[in-house]
Amino acid sequence: MFKEFMRSPKYRRRLSLIIAGSLLLPLAFYFQASSKPPRGPGGAAGMMFGKPVPWDVFEAERTQLRRLFQQQFGDVADFMLPMLTQATWDRLLLLEEAKRRRMTIDDRELARTIEQDPTFQKNGRFDLPTYRALLRAQGFTPQRYEERVRRLLLGQKLMQAITEATTLTDEEVEAAYRAEREQRRALLVIARPDAFTKDIDKSLTDQDVRDAYNAHPEWVRVSEQLTIQYAGLSQDDAAKGAEGTDEDMASAARRRLNALLSDLEEDMEAKRPLQEIATARGLTVRSAGPVAIDSAWAPTGPDPAFLDPLRELPEGATSQVIELSNGVYVARVATRAPAHVPSFETVASQVRERLTQQRAHVLARERLAALHARLTGQVAQGVRVEEAMLHESWLPSMSVTLSRNGAVDQKIGVVPEINQVVFATPVGQLSQVIETQAGFVFVRPEEVIPADMSGFAAEKNAFQEELLARKRTEQFEMWLQDLRERAKLQSFVDPPSSS
Repeated sequence: MFKEFMRSPKYRRRLSLIIAGSLLLPLAFYFQASSKPPRGPGGAAGMMFGKPVPWDVFEAERTQLRRLFQQQFGDVADFMLPMLTQATWDRLLLLEEAKRRRMTIDDRELARTIEQDPTFQKNGRFDLPTYRALLRAQGFTPQRYEERVRRLLLGQKLMQAITEATTLTDEEVEAAYRAEREQRRALLVIARPDAFTKDIDKSLTDQDVRDAYNAHPEWVRVSEQLTIQYAGLSQDDAAKGAEGTDEDMASAARRRLNALLSDLEEDMEAKRPLQEIATARGLTVRSAGPVAIDSAWAPTGPDPAFLDPLRELPEGATSQVIELSNGVYVARVATRAPAHVPSFETVASQVRERLTQQRAHVLARERLAALHARLTGQVAQGVRVEEAMLHESWLPSMSVTLSRNGAVDQKIGVVPEINQVVFATPVGQLSQVIETQAGFVFVRPEEVIPADMSGFAAEKNAFQEELLARKRTEQFEMWLQDLRERAKLQSFVDPPSSS
């Protein structure tokens, strides 16, 4: 269901506004690279303002944003990864632009923001032990958390500077209120692919399914997979056991990581095996995977940047020391399973389901297009639309009353393309056939229902604030797109595969 939600341009924009409100990072436009410089520690993730962006810098930012995505949307599905990648670039662009404008967040402003967060308060006042305990529970040191807050505040400050001149007149507010509350009553004709799946499934032969398997191996291909073993310390692990102030703990963690880095490099030069290294250095060997080699994320264990030094290593080989922004590690490829297409017998049901969906989609489109052509032809000959419809034995229609936004009805739910075509088509005329997440559709608007303005006076102030916030976000999105172009942003980050 969420995948269908994401296919809608308007709802991708709505998601963008949600995230912009909390992260100041509108999501759109995924950049692909025309070349691939070295990746991993010391390599470049992309270019902006003519300068390379180190892979570690990019990956550290993306890891933070992924956690924020998870807080809002749960697990990050593969189809959301391009947006996460773009959000990371947008964050880096904003921080660079703020730096170029010499914008800063002073310690007093940072402290005031944190102290006013109810999460860290007891009896309405900031409580330092609560603050430290909650950060420890989330795996944050105060320095890391405060740097994250500082960066978010910097984004807010930049956004305010870009949008503070945006205003609304009373006429604009009233016109927008009227437009948003105007409704249309329309006849909706919809052909859902799932209405045809049962009959199509019955009609499929074993040979049909086998032919589809041979013609579309990509439907069932399993990507190359690997499992990894690794040992090392994260920055937070390195700080454990240290005493003193937060600064003392952070300094101790850095010293420990630097010492471990030197030790691991010595171990690698001596070609010691991973288990021997772990035993000698007091580390624990952990495992992760299996994970698709072309995936941007490992499902468990180390950060995604672990995959890059391991992608080309043969099974059993150990990497060089992996130095990330948040830790130091060494890893080996435990197993490597090549990409393959499973046997027909093991995936026949999967192929059958995919073929059924494909044919149902085609049939729904063809049936509705043929119906639309017949009705349009009769109307061209002078027959009224209502009369033409009476002679149709197959007319999957329903009457709906729609605003410019909101659900079509309880069963169909929110399908913005339907709302748009209803308001774009003159009353009494048939729209063209359009494809939506709910199926293939055409409409005939029948009545314009004027907006109820009786509540405007009482709702004006709240509506004006909402409209102004929306307008400022839209203005910021336009400015951000211009910033991307001025920065000549290039991303060398591979888009994740989708299967």
